[in-house]
Amino acid sequence: TVYGNDFDYVLALMHHWRWADNLEKVAIYCLSSCQRLLQISHFAEVIRWCIFLVGNLMNLPEHLRDDYQMQLSSYLATAYERVGEYEAAKVYFEKSIELAEQSSRNGMVASNYAGLSVVYRQQGLYHEGRDFAERSVTIYRQQQDEQGLADSLNKLGLLKIRLRDYQAAQSHFEESLALCHKHHMEYGISVAMHNLGLIADDQKDYD
Repeated sequence: TVYGNDFDYVLALMHHWRWADNLEKVAIYCLSSCQRLLQISHFAEVIRWCIFLVGNLMNLPEHLRDDYQMQLSSYLATAYERVGEYEAAKVYFEKSIELAEQSSRNGMVASNYAGLSVVYRQQGLYHEGRDFAERSVTIYRQQQDEQGLADSLNKLGLLKIRLRDYQAAQSHFEESLALCHKHHMEYGISVAMHNLGLIADDQKDYD
């Protein structure tokens, strides 16, 4: 069992199992912790452990390698995006997408497309970012994953603002807000409301 808030304990266990040469245990603890480590901005730890495991995939059970690599690559990509290493982020998002498509993990494909949209937005490549965000939205709609859809609509809306398509941006944010209310996604509600405010602010800049 991984105790969600005790990351010093989890990291100690990862060190223990690494030196005990039990990489499968390291991978289990790493994958169960990465999302929370990203949330609390422990990007260096995510990069460190995911790189270590990706470099040792051949020492993990063969039937788990592709799934582990898919998940590790996605976490690595997100961490690299957060620290501004955008080219590395692209490489790992694309690798995770490739593996997710091979195993028909459509939700993971959509999540990685959303991540790529952020990378391209950060680089000022708004048309490319929009295309990836739209792919993510399409897949989440097909999967009827409303929580994933809410997140991707916010990302798409931000790109529409950059492209000065304010009507479309507002529509995306309002749909996201409604979905977040439906599923009690408090953080998503605050993001959508903040983004709706950005539309008015951005339009003032061009008056």
